[in-house]
Amino acid sequence: MDAGKVIELWEEQDFLDGLKKHSIRVAAMALFISDKFIEEGKKVDKELVKYGGLLHDIGKMHNIKGIDHKSHSDIGKEILLKKGYPKLASIAYEHFINFIVDRNFTLIESEMVAVADCLANPEGFVTFKRRMEYGKRANPQFIEVFIKGEKILKDYFKRLFDDEENFKKIISRLTEKLDFKNKTYKELIEDL
Repeated sequence: MDAGKVIELWEEQDFLDGLKKHSIRVAAMALFISDKFIEEGKKVDKELVKYGGLLHDIGKMHNIKGIDHKSHSDIGKEILLKKGYPKLASIAYEHFINFIVDRNFTLIESEMVAVADCLANPEGFVTFKRRMEYGKRANPQFIEVFIKGEKILKDYFKRLFDDEENFKKIISRLTEKLDFKNKTYKELIEDL
């Protein structure tokens, strides 16, 4: 896998710019999280984290375009399995909030991408609380899952960022690194 292949997959799915930016932010945050896990002594495949973050929403355009009404995580899994990427398929499938709540990840890298996904919007990075509030409004049928997720994610926040001030510093560094105005998507992916 490389930046060119990611862009090719995005183009096959007609990815919107906002979705590309969100995916790059998720990958950047997931890589930060992977460093924290490595500091804790866990074995992590950082390349898998990077490309898992970049491709976690690969099935989302099917929902946006109304092609398919299955979960975008189910669709993403199917797309990546057909392309021959079983581990990336697992990450796409396991990035949804219910996996955070149930804590039944098959790959540690899926956990990192799922948590990172809760911190990134197309416009920028957000707190877990803000993302969960959005999730509750956008998916009222899953409100109980988001309420449970919010409690679990508070523990992640403390573990990964210590406090709000440190979180802001990390977000500032990541935002500065992700120069969407002056770099191509390929350059941004290669710089991760």
